[in-house]
Amino acid sequence: MARILKATYSDSNECEVTGKVSHWSVSSETILDDTAPGRKVFPDNPHNFIYGELVIGSVSPTGVTIVNPESHERYIVKEGEEYTTGIYTSNGRYRWWYTFEISERQ
Repeated sequence: MARILKATYSDSNECEVTGKVSHWSVSSETILDDTAPGRKVFPDNPHNFIYGELVIGSVSPTGVTIVNPESHERYIVKEGEEYTTGIYTSNGRYRWWYTFEISERQ
C-alpha cells in the first residue's frame, strides 16, 4: 500500500464593482515515500498564482510536515485527519487556503 498526500489549493475573489465572488481550486497527489521530502506539493501546476511553493519537509509513519518556504509556515498533517489552514487574504477581497489529507492506496 502507498500513502498518498492529497493537497488542495482554493481561493475566492470578490469583485470590487459587482460584489460577485468567484471560486477556484486545484488539487494534487503526492506519494509519501522515502523520496518525498523536498518535493513540491503542486509540481506541474501551470497556475503560478498559487501562493508559495509548498514542499514536503518530512514524512513520518503518522503524518507529514509541509513547508511554505515563502512564509516559513509549517503545516503538520496527521494520518486520518483532514487539515485545513486558516484563510489568508491580501486585500480582504482575495482569499486563499490549503486543505491536506493523507490516504492509503493499493
